[in-house]
Amino acid sequence: LRLFWALDIQIAILRAINENGEKPHIPKVFHAAKHRKYCYMVMTLLGENLKSLKLNCPKELMSPNTWSRIGVQCLYSVKLVHDYGYVHRDIKPNNFVMGYHQDLERARIVHILDFGLARSYATFKNGKWVARRARGSAEFRGTLRYCSPNVHEKKEQGRRDDLWSLFYVLIELHCGLPWQTARDKAKVETMKMNISDKHLVQNFPHELRDIVPYLRTLDCYQRPNYRFLINVNMFYDGLVALMKRLGTKPSDPYDWETKEQVEIVASYFINTSKNYKADFAPCSARRGANWRADGDIGEGLGSTLEIILVTENPASWERCQMSVRIM
Repeated sequence: LRLFWALDIQIAILRAINENGEKPHIPKVFHAAKHRKYCYMVMTLLGENLKSLKLNCPKELMSPNTWSRIGVQCLYSVKLVHDYGYVHRDIKPNNFVMGYHQDLERARIVHILDFGLARSYATFKNGKWVARRARGSAEFRGTLRYCSPNVHEKKEQGRRDDLWSLFYVLIELHCGLPWQTARDKAKVETMKMNISDKHLVQNFPHELRDIVPYLRTLDCYQRPNYRFLINVNMFYDGLVALMKRLGTKPSDPYDWETKEQVEIVASYFINTSKNYKADFAPCSARRGANWRADGDIGEGLGSTLEIILVTENPASWERCQMSVRIM
């Protein structure tokens, strides 16, 4: 029964996000059905997940050139889920998947999967977002290695906790987590709760070291700033600053790609003149995203190939705060 329930949740969330048009980074559900002994859904065919790709990289770590661009896409996919009133609660490398290599429209796009543990944090009623009241004590939900410190303390998960998990994912892709080899729940919890912010990010690029102190300031109701604060780089601007310092180009091959593979994708978009369009509603005022097929890497947030750069102008993010009230 729990399996059926988890699949129902996944189908409902995927369909809700894609209701007003297919979104980049979000798989499409084509069909779903239940039988007495099993249930199933048919969705977009995708490729390998980040965990698998990481294990095939030199020293089983991704280069900053690769994970910084992957991180931008992961951030956008998580924010998109949040914009529809859900927290994922199981952010990890296994749940970020590249497009199928023969699907040239999606081959270089990261997709977010597995909403079986997701939960709505707000619902849209009478033209307003209404937040769910936080529970005094919440059961453990997530994956031990990547869940936020708040989960270990049995606090209600919010958008901040998905970003905690994403930050842990990026550290793991770059240099590995301090508790990487620990399997005992109590030991992992102790390490997470006792490690200093300085120690956690000591081998991490300086552009992203201000994120954890900021996440500690948020409660489960607050909307995170996905882009920046005054004089402080948050996720998006930190990743872009890192890419600029490294001289990373959107059209650079990922660690697992060849230049020829990238050129095949580029040729497809040039020859078909295809462009991504989307319409999504991060707040009560539905609006179209500012999509374009070209642009500088610092202009927006999306895919990692210049000619198919799927981007929403991040300046518009902060003009659309989700208005919530506690029921």
